[in-house]
Amino acid sequence: MTPQMKYAGNGSTVSNGHHLRSYKFLKLEPAIVRNIHLKLIFVTFATFCIGVIIGFNVKDIMIQTCGTATSSIVHQPIRREVLKVSKPKNERIPFEQLPEKYLKNIPMPPPANSFPLRPWKITDMINDSSDANPPFFLTILVKSAVSYARRRFQIRQTWGSMKSIEGKKIAVIFVIGLATSKIQQEFLEKENKLYGDIVQGDIKDTYRNLPLKVLSGYQYIVEHFGNASEYYVSTDDDCFINIPNTYEYFTDLDPAKRNAAHCGYIYSARSSRISNPRSKWGVAEEFYPMTPYPKFCHGGMTILSHDILRDIYRVSLITNYTGFHLEDVLTNGILREKLNRGDESIRQIVLRDKKTNKRKPLMWHLGYKKDKEESFDGIWRGIKRMLGFYDGPYDPVRGYRAELSSNLPTLEGQTLQETIEFFGPVVNRKGKASR
Repeated sequence: MTPQMKYAGNGSTVSNGHHLRSYKFLKLEPAIVRNIHLKLIFVTFATFCIGVIIGFNVKDIMIQTCGTATSSIVHQPIRREVLKVSKPKNERIPFEQLPEKYLKNIPMPPPANSFPLRPWKITDMINDSSDANPPFFLTILVKSAVSYARRRFQIRQTWGSMKSIEGKKIAVIFVIGLATSKIQQEFLEKENKLYGDIVQGDIKDTYRNLPLKVLSGYQYIVEHFGNASEYYVSTDDDCFINIPNTYEYFTDLDPAKRNAAHCGYIYSARSSRISNPRSKWGVAEEFYPMTPYPKFCHGGMTILSHDILRDIYRVSLITNYTGFHLEDVLTNGILREKLNRGDESIRQIVLRDKKTNKRKPLMWHLGYKKDKEESFDGIWRGIKRMLGFYDGPYDPVRGYRAELSSNLPTLEGQTLQETIEFFGPVVNRKGKASR
């Protein structure tokens, strides 16, 4: 026993003046102690429940005594109605019909283009053709500008060098507007004299005139090509067209494909007008009064048969689209919708690999790449492997049977690279000679 503890003489000890009492000292049995504990717990719980009930009753009495003004604030029916009609921010209004401005027909004007430059080489091929069928399988219209000569050479050296695939001929035409100076026009004329693949409309070549440029290309096809090609492709000069995959998609005998616009790039089913005037794609309400656009293909790649291209061009002549500068929304969206042929007149192309089920692209958009030339060359090497053009001669077992242009024409006494440099620097400076 420690010095701090003393014997109490009754079975307990005393430590620092406090009694540690045993059950013998209290003279209570353990069972009685447990009953006391249970009763204390029950009384505590019952008291808590009574307090909660009294608290809710007091709150209700206070609300009732606050009058009808307080009651209308607590129970807000107007707020409930607002919540019912509110829509998620990402929910878009579906397209129903075109604005009256576009549905209304205007008097047909005379043809607007005299075409200072024409693709003479391709025209000669059409005139020399004795085949009853269209001489071309694909004719690809590439939107370009006078100052983008290097892009045109890049295409001529890569995917544009494919003359045929499985015996089906392919043509590439660059659609360009007017030059801004005499020296620009002179260089453009020399370029077309070498390659014969440029159609020039007599329209000012600006971004906001893109609809006029595209429709000038359509006009040339309707007036001078006729049904010389099974399909026409519209694309940009910063895009790489995958001709083997395009050929694979259009080689079946589905007649419905000839009556639709096919989206090889991006298919927009529910896009709306952008009202921000600072945006590249902004359109003022006066030029398109309604918010939702009809379905359309983005401008990177749209494939049309001759018949639907012709009809889109003809309906453009009786439609007032002044001020509307989005050429893809206009041509294969608004004008296609005005033809009133339903949703079957536009299709999203989905082509998948039969083994892996992975989606196979029909084109690549390289517009935002700084190394476009390297990207073009890299993709072209892959395409040539697909076609069977490896290190050796063509192997029909490894790929499609295709024919590529051997060598591009060059200026007299100059190499191809010197020819590219001759055309490239001058026109890239808006007509100001760098020599």
